[in-house]
Amino acid sequence: MDEFSANKTLNEKEIQQGKIKLDSFARNLIVTLSSRCNINCIMCEVRRTQWDIPQEVIQEVLGLLSYIESIIWQGGEPFLLDYFEEIFDKACKFPNLRQIIVTNGLLITEDWAQKLVNNNIELIFSVDGVTKEVYERIRVGAKFDDVIRGIEIINSARKNLPSKNMSLRLHAVIMKSNYHQLEAFIDFAKAYGFDAIHLISIWGNSDSEENIFHRQEKEALNYINAIRNRIEEKAKKYNIQLLNSLPVYEKHTSHIDEKQKPNNIKIDSNELICRLPWQQLNIDPGGGVRPGCLCLKTIGSVLENNLKELWNNTEMQMYRKKIINGDYKSWCNPACLSGQIGRELKGS
Repeated sequence: MDEFSANKTLNEKEIQQGKIKLDSFARNLIVTLSSRCNINCIMCEVRRTQWDIPQEVIQEVLGLLSYIESIIWQGGEPFLLDYFEEIFDKACKFPNLRQIIVTNGLLITEDWAQKLVNNNIELIFSVDGVTKEVYERIRVGAKFDDVIRGIEIINSARKNLPSKNMSLRLHAVIMKSNYHQLEAFIDFAKAYGFDAIHLISIWGNSDSEENIFHRQEKEALNYINAIRNRIEEKAKKYNIQLLNSLPVYEKHTSHIDEKQKPNNIKIDSNELICRLPWQQLNIDPGGGVRPGCLCLKTIGSVLENNLKELWNNTEMQMYRKKIINGDYKSWCNPACLSGQIGRELKGS
């Protein structure tokens, strides 16, 4: 059995056994390469931390790819980095690996498009407005025509070189400036050939006036609540996968629904609320590491320990223990506990 298959088989076995210290390694990585970006989005939290991942950490990541099913490269803007093409090409040599790239799409070239469509890729375009006015208000320094051009370059390459391995996802951060375009995002995804759309709220940056969920702006939240079913139906009609991670707002309760499972309930490993602590590592801007980007507690830093050390350190084992014992209230994000974060984002 090859190294990839052996690790995957062992990982599934250890999950079923409820192991806290693992002999298998992570199957998914999320890597924030840099906080450098070519635009200045009004809600962005990443830009608050100056970050460039050390080259020795990149080399460590590349050395672990024989185990990995998927890796997310994110920033900042990955295509801005002069070394990104080199690490992308190296990662393409691993046949079991799916690379996921989060981009604003402004630096996509025809050469890059040819390279992308020929490999096992999910390309995520972050587009927070479907009109020039809204998009350029949110994504300061970007031009709406330029992101459309980037999408069209990719779609042209997909048409000329049909690839079953490449997919396109649209990311939309929903906020005060764009919540009224919710339904239009689904139409935009259909018009430009996206396979999936992910609706998310502002993460962090709770002091922003754009953060309608943290500020509990009733007019906006009531509108979102009223339109949920319609956008779900439209996405289904268009055969677009809809990942809706927006907080659930009950019109008459004046609060975000953060229902959580009670503490101290033993649950079977087949019904774990989340598998990420057994399957994933997420490197944040600044080098902090968590199982996933929504997890509340960091387990350490790549500036102090390597990834294999972090994988089984005390904090990571505690994550696993708490989930198995149902004692995860202060460690897990309420959005995950309430059920609004889909199973596909909480491990396979």
